[in-house]
Amino acid sequence: MKRILFQFFAILFFYSPSAYPNESEKIEIEYLIRPPYFISNNNRGDVSDGEIYHIIVKIFNNAKIPFELKKAPLIRTIQSIKENKIKVCSPSSFKTKEREEFAIFSKPLFQDKKTVIIIRNNDDSINKFNKTDDFLKQNELKLLVKIGFSYGTYIDEKVFNFKKISLSETKQQEAINVIFTSNDNNLMFQDILTKKADFMFIGRNEAEYLLNINPEFNKKLKIKDLADVPNGEKRYLMCSKIVGNKIIEKINKEIDKLIK
Repeated sequence: MKRILFQFFAILFFYSPSAYPNESEKIEIEYLIRPPYFISNNNRGDVSDGEIYHIIVKIFNNAKIPFELKKAPLIRTIQSIKENKIKVCSPSSFKTKEREEFAIFSKPLFQDKKTVIIIRNNDDSINKFNKTDDFLKQNELKLLVKIGFSYGTYIDEKVFNFKKISLSETKQQEAINVIFTSNDNNLMFQDILTKKADFMFIGRNEAEYLLNINPEFNKKLKIKDLADVPNGEKRYLMCSKIVGNKIIEKINKEIDKLIK
């Protein structure tokens, strides 16, 4: 009888909710394959490397916060954060006033190099431009932007002033010679190369990586620095509010240890 009771209580322990992380406490980290921040080196296309990938894994492991990495389009992630039904975070987002209305943010965990513009190497007509305004006021030039992506407060405001669109908006928008896409940066570079668009904004980190690994891009595209652009934007964990301030505080403590 004693042996039976022991086995019964042992089973209760090993299958009790307190013995394992509760699934409801697990946070979904929804990422995009976006070198050099999140890099895939396997056939399935799952993340396995990257500057921000390693930071995220260290933060959550060190804070002992259960998490699961999931590949998902940013538009879907933002919608999940807005709905606030599940604990979900975007791991490398810019913080904007609009986003602060529906999300909570960690401390900054990474700072980009300055935002630059990608143009064709032989496009002499726009190679002479040196400021953001120089590009945006040319209505005949086709600007390529990714749906739902913020390019940081400075660029977002400039684009809104000239094109009357909100870059972080996930709903359909229209503007003269603004091309909206859901493609990744690699395909966006291809669009510049094939003249579907004339220029795009991108962080120098990403631009340098893509030019270095693709000989055709390196030969036919170029980085154009902008004299007026401020220092590189900071990236944050952007989470649904249901994640809660206590979890964000734990995350922030680990960020303080890593980012000095």
